[in-house]
Amino acid sequence: MTNELSAHMSEINGILIVKIEKIKACDGSVTAKIKKTFIEMNKKFSKELSKINNEVDAEFERFVNKLLNEEVNAEFEKINIKLNSKLDAEIEFFKACNARYASEAQRILSNFEKTCYNEFGKILSKFNTSLKAL
Repeated sequence: MTNELSAHMSEINGILIVKIEKIKACDGSVTAKIKKTFIEMNKKFSKELSKINNEVDAEFERFVNKLLNEEVNAEFEKINIKLNSKLDAEIEFFKACNARYASEAQRILSNFEKTCYNEFGKILSKFNTSLKAL
């Protein structure tokens, strides 16, 4: 019986060794498949993460540019309002000066006209007097 039991144990031991070797071989290929799958997933994940990162960067840049443009435009608008106000004041000043110059010119022309009329009258009077004397 001991021999028979020993033979049975040897047979079971051989079967177990074969199964263990199959598992070891299978485990190596399973580990390689897991590593390969992990590497592929890591590549896809990195690619998607890079794509999302680029999209976020682009959106952030658009947001910052829009914000800066709005701030710059608001500042330009303030400056434009101030300049227009100053320009309007200058225009009103020039209009007032033009009105003063126009009225001064009108006064001078009127005085000149009166002076010419008076002088012409004097000349005409002297001419008439000279004609009568003849």
